[in-house]
Amino acid sequence: MKSIKSIISWIISLSVFSIIFFVSINLFLSNLVPLKDAKIPPETIEFFKKIPDYIGLKFRFNPNPDPADWGKYYDGDLLYVEDTCFIVYYVAKDSAVERPKADLTLELAHDAIPHSFDVMKSYPYPYLQKNRKLPIYIANSDDAYQSIIEEIYGGDGGSSVGIYIFEYSSLGAMALGIVLSPEAWTAFDFNKTESYKKTLWHEMNHYVYYSNFNFATNTVPPLWFTEGLAEYFAGNEVRKQSVQKSKLDDYSLDKDLLNSDAYWVGYTAFLYLEENKGKSNVSNLVTASYSQNLNSALRSSNNISRKDWDSGWKGYVRGKW
Repeated sequence: MKSIKSIISWIISLSVFSIIFFVSINLFLSNLVPLKDAKIPPETIEFFKKIPDYIGLKFRFNPNPDPADWGKYYDGDLLYVEDTCFIVYYVAKDSAVERPKADLTLELAHDAIPHSFDVMKSYPYPYLQKNRKLPIYIANSDDAYQSIIEEIYGGDGGSSVGIYIFEYSSLGAMALGIVLSPEAWTAFDFNKTESYKKTLWHEMNHYVYYSNFNFATNTVPPLWFTEGLAEYFAGNEVRKQSVQKSKLDDYSLDKDLLNSDAYWVGYTAFLYLEENKGKSNVSNLVTASYSQNLNSALRSSNNISRKDWDSGWKGYVRGKW
């Protein structure tokens, strides 16, 4: 009798547990936002619409993503080399000249990964991106540069030297590609490889940042922040030559800045923060800004406000230049 009662008691307990379990699961699932209904703050969409063509950043929101798209790449009539992390496309014409550039691109791109861990505390390997490799396109002429961007994005690259193109959907931020113009070899250094590396690393920083950014709940930081961070990451010291102290009173880190001065403003702002707070706190700010607005990220990572950063940065620039 005792054994029968024990069995009956056990069955009843199991049944009650099963009911509670399935009810809990259904409640949990009912609170999830369906993928097709995922949203993005309208301020973010408007922000990217306002970015001038000469800024190397293109974005689009895809409300109806197809998971199969993560395994597709634009290749046109291009040749390519690839490894576990990257797929580098180059123009078939003059392939004897272009192939070594592709090989060098692979090498420089891999060099950026440990640096990404130093500055950004992470790197979005393909296994974190639904097995999508980062596509990089090397253009051998301005016509090829504009044509590749047109095929990938549907617009041109203006006067940019390099560009990062991506889309955001409920599936995440998908890299459509980095496209590099021939000017990338000469724009930022007398040494062609160094100039090219700075351009590539700048665009790769955008890839790392926006792959980690929480678009669903966070609003994007100002352009001077993301462009300055990319220049800081790339070590593009030529931006120091663009500093204009006479404009300091016209600009504020408490506001956005939608012109080419965003590069030197943001770059020197990060140099000041490193000198004043240290490299580790620069990294802490960057990672905090993935999920917090810039004001909150500054408070939680460095215990300062944007006005504090602004006044300190202006004093730093006036003293250095």
